[in-house]
Amino acid sequence: MIRIVLSMLLVLFSSNALSQEAKSSPEGVLNRILSEIKTAQNTSPVVNYVDWKKAFNSLSVERKNKISVNSSDEMKSYYQTILKNPIAVMEKQYKARIAKLDPEQKSVYEEQFSSVKKILEEKTKEMNSRIAESTYEVGEANIDGNIAIVSLKRKYLGKTKEEKVRLEKSDGRWLLPAVNSIGGQVNSVNNAK
Repeated sequence: MIRIVLSMLLVLFSSNALSQEAKSSPEGVLNRILSEIKTAQNTSPVVNYVDWKKAFNSLSVERKNKISVNSSDEMKSYYQTILKNPIAVMEKQYKARIAKLDPEQKSVYEEQFSSVKKILEEKTKEMNSRIAESTYEVGEANIDGNIAIVSLKRKYLGKTKEEKVRLEKSDGRWLLPAVNSIGGQVNSVNNAK
């Protein structure tokens, strides 16, 4: 009886350790990112997997000023807001720009923005459709020190696109070096394998 209990504990401990290792591996991290994007039905979860200190430090002063960020935390917040609701962000920026215009100019710009907003709404619907209809297959990572390159296959509407995703180890965690590290932009996810 004791042997059976010990065997069960050993199996349980081993499977839990393997599960934790898979979650902390580059492949496990990429699978988790893709799964969270699917659940959220937008790309905002990617911000939880970016090395923001590194991303902020690599940003030019000009770009930091343009997006009004002074720290890695502000940069993370900026991108999280944009990824959650890009239309609201653009609308806020637009309203700030036209506030100083005379009424005649405002009406012209409001018409133009109305057209742009409709296009953005269509693109958002398209992105949500891609999230629902895409599948991903995460391959094995090629690890060289603190850098991992993970192969990724995206299937959407019968077409497969292959890419390599770079993750870098920072403080014991595998992180993306930038917010747009997956597919240029993470914009379509369905199944994380």
